[in-house]
Amino acid sequence: MNKYNFIEILSQEILFEKSKYKFNGIQIPIIQRDYAHGRDGESETRKRFLNDIFAAIENNKELELDFIYGAKKSIDNKDFFVPLDGQQRLTTLFLIYWYIGNRELVDNNLSELRDILSKFSYATRNSSNKFCENISKISLSFKTFPSKEIEDATWFFDSYKLDPTVQSMLVMLDAIHSYYGSEKKELFKNLNKIKFYFLPLDGFDLTDELYIKMNARGKQLTHFENFKADLIKWLKNKKNKFKEEFENPKNYNGRNIKYNFYFELKLDNDWTNLFWNYSKTKSMPDDKIVDPYMMQFFNRYLLNSFIIDNDLNQAEYAENNIFKALYGNKGDDSKITYNNFDSYEIILQKENKIYKIEKVFEILQKNIDDINRLIKPNWNKNDDWNLFSADINQRQRIVFFATTIFLEKNNFDIDKFSNWMRIVWNIIIDPNLRSVPAMIGAIQYINALSNFSNDIINFLSKPESVLFHGNNTYDEQIKKEHHKAILFSKSIEWKNLIIDAESHNLFQGDISFMLCEETESDYHKFKRVKEISFEIFEENDLTDKPENYLWIRALLTKDIEIELPITLSNAPFSNWRYLINGSFLKPMQCLINEIKNSKQSTKLCMEGICKNYQIDPTQSWLYPLVNWSGDDGETLLGNYTETRKIQKYDNYGNDPEHVYLYNKNVWTEGNIILSCNRNIVITELLKMSSDIKINKTWLNIQSHFFRGWDIKLDRILKGVNFVYIFDRTHITVGIKYSSEFEQKISNFNIQQSDKDSGWIFKKSFEYINKGSKEISCLLKDIETEVFDLKNLQSDINKIFA
Repeated sequence: MNKYNFIEILSQEILFEKSKYKFNGIQIPIIQRDYAHGRDGESETRKRFLNDIFAAIENNKELELDFIYGAKKSIDNKDFFVPLDGQQRLTTLFLIYWYIGNRELVDNNLSELRDILSKFSYATRNSSNKFCENISKISLSFKTFPSKEIEDATWFFDSYKLDPTVQSMLVMLDAIHSYYGSEKKELFKNLNKIKFYFLPLDGFDLTDELYIKMNARGKQLTHFENFKADLIKWLKNKKNKFKEEFENPKNYNGRNIKYNFYFELKLDNDWTNLFWNYSKTKSMPDDKIVDPYMMQFFNRYLLNSFIIDNDLNQAEYAENNIFKALYGNKGDDSKITYNNFDSYEIILQKENKIYKIEKVFEILQKNIDDINRLIKPNWNKNDDWNLFSADINQRQRIVFFATTIFLEKNNFDIDKFSNWMRIVWNIIIDPNLRSVPAMIGAIQYINALSNFSNDIINFLSKPESVLFHGNNTYDEQIKKEHHKAILFSKSIEWKNLIIDAESHNLFQGDISFMLCEETESDYHKFKRVKEISFEIFEENDLTDKPENYLWIRALLTKDIEIELPITLSNAPFSNWRYLINGSFLKPMQCLINEIKNSKQSTKLCMEGICKNYQIDPTQSWLYPLVNWSGDDGETLLGNYTETRKIQKYDNYGNDPEHVYLYNKNVWTEGNIILSCNRNIVITELLKMSSDIKINKTWLNIQSHFFRGWDIKLDRILKGVNFVYIFDRTHITVGIKYSSEFEQKISNFNIQQSDKDSGWIFKKSFEYINKGSKEISCLLKDIETEVFDLKNLQSDINKIFA
């Protein structure tokens, strides 16, 4: 079996039996423990190892350092050797090569060594990795201990002092310095005789459990380890007002021990396993192990405790230093740096939270799978977020709180917890729940409601539940839940049907439009309404496709007064849900009732409603949205607008107010006017003559609707380009001015005012306030006055006389 030195592993091809290996570097993986040879308790190990190394290189003898073994791992498309065993020896060799090389090598030889050493890295902590990267590049005077010169360097940050690996490396460098002595020697050339047997573990699954077993406990990240140490210290502190309680005996595995020791053991073992089992379900990135999840859990739990324990308004919370420390930068609590225990102690001293934390962890330990399953909303059971997830948004923070407050106040019961989480989700689905104040308000409301969490349905079924006031934003939803809770209590069939109705991905708990006196009194009628509702919105199919706008077109035919502007799209926060349970509630119920009484399918019934719709003079703009369909069934709402936004516009008061269907949220040429005769006039003109063409073809929607602000048509007669220009009230017909054309028609009297505005001649005709017969007469008048070659008084004859 071949042996290799440290440089050969980093830079050369390695042979093992019939296989060849070439690595781009060595990386100590994140799950490995810290570098230990420089620790205070490792002085004898350090001394023995350096004695052997220097004895070998000073006498130019080979030194065999046993096996190192691990696996090849692809990192950033490069192959690295990731050791399972040999981390300590490899790291010490890295430091010895660096030290002796910097003492003895110069110029190209030193540059080459630095390039090779830069391939050795630590993934355990960012600071460890940066330290290895930085010292690979630097030179020292070696007039004093290396640690002194390194710590004085501009690149050496205080965070390095908190990194056990970096501190251990500095101790080892000082020890190497002492062994080497003050005089320069010729030892570097002998380092190549320090060798390992190399054992690759091809196909071996280097699981985290295996690293843990190899390294006794494994590595723990600084922030949680420091927090945990301070927490345990606080539990035992004589100044802690709960100290006596924490010294009471507690049974742990058949032994009575002090509570503070019991809490420490549970935190180190049983509760850690909760997070460890979770981390095993993830494809763990290199910077994620158990400790960050535990730190985040404590930060989130104690932040919620701070919110409900202090009498601040919502704005004051957001500006509070304790809140900001636990909330993180813009809510990102994955990068919170643990500096000291002060903020945590303030929260823990306010009320004895330790017993509550214990209860939460104990219930989680026994029921975590059920809890993580039940905290998902009924309409999104595939959501992979859970209590231990690294990322969290405002709504998830409330779910986290609702879960832990239930566990604090109740014994765990699946049905009761499921009922509680259903109500919580129905309350917090509000799309405006995105800001810090809104999140705080919701947590305070849920906290007040949690007094009834053990039997929330029973509470809500009582008349007094509608008098519950925690936050006006959510009181209306409580009234809705009151009606549903009464139905829940009727039978298990009612309960299952309501939960099924709420589970639709559009309705998301709010089924107000389905409930009325008739349906609440008859299970079968409610069931039929639920079935029709699911047919109108094909279950969970809320994609932006034309056929999904059929229901809106049919609903617009009902007796409905619409305040503009209005957006009819299924916006990111489910705009449809708020329409059908708000301003469109009554029309929606009318539509469902018509479908229910029809012998046709839901789709055919809605198509018939649209086709048979007659124009409403008071809201004429509705007609094209409802009734028109193109050659292949296209509709304005389904095919010709991105926003489905309908808005009035009057050109800053310069024009009559008209209703437009906006293509985008800002004004563009893509918007369609709905409320005047312009579309009809242009359509009729295009029918009159094949010579008439729209200036920009993309503005033309099947010769029925025309996008834009001012529409221009062209017509070629006798080799001359006549134009029709439409604003919102008039048609201007004429010939645009050019000096060349002016010379050709010198016999025609061009008005100076026309010439000044860019015309040879023009005539304007008002079309705005005309019925269909009047429009026909208007178009005939234009044709006769301007274009009729048989009419000697027509403008075309005057121009070309």
